[in-house]
Amino acid sequence: MIMLRKLPVYIAISIVSLLLLAGCTRNTPEGALSKVLSEMYDEEESYRNHQEQLNELEKEEQQLFDETVELDQEKQEKVDQNIEKLQSLLKERQDKIKEEDAAMKKAKQLVEDIESVESDVPKAQKESVEQLKEIILNRYDAHGALVEEYEALIQLQKELYTLLANEQSDVVKVEEQVHNVNTQNEVVMKAVEKFNEFTEQLNEQKDQTFKQLASQE
Repeated sequence: MIMLRKLPVYIAISIVSLLLLAGCTRNTPEGALSKVLSEMYDEEESYRNHQEQLNELEKEEQQLFDETVELDQEKQEKVDQNIEKLQSLLKERQDKIKEEDAAMKKAKQLVEDIESVESDVPKAQKESVEQLKEIILNRYDAHGALVEEYEALIQLQKELYTLLANEQSDVVKVEEQVHNVNTQNEVVMKAVEKFNEFTEQLNEQKDQTFKQLASQE
């Protein structure tokens, strides 16, 4: 088996979540906006659940990868077993990120409901609601970009495991692929940071918008 120095080949995503706000039951723009955001929060439940599951799968995959690259040629059967498991874990991650993406796209559709709220908002608060909507859209777009980069990372890891499964693979090619994986890992981390920034902006703008709406009642 090709011997490699230990190198990270997985991404542990640390995601900031949309904060649920207290329900507003009154028939007001504030209450209507609260209802839309609460529905978004509910639609994102699958995304939140998948984050913990993805992190656990990534950690398990990393541990198994480290074990695999340290095995020698005399343990090829064990190597083959490990690689098969690595590929299975990778497929699980791929499925979960697709499910997460679908949940976020469904939640994004609710942004249209904010437009109906805007028409009932006093002119003085309309700009704040518009800013909130823009940040929400930016956040969902950032998540879409994150998914694309994460899927690119998965593809590179899949190629790496294929190389590891081949006893004849050149060590230089394998290490080059590990480098490619780690480079893409950094790209994903930046995409995570961008998504988190928009989520934090959303939570801050949400609070400001509701304070302004409440002051007019």
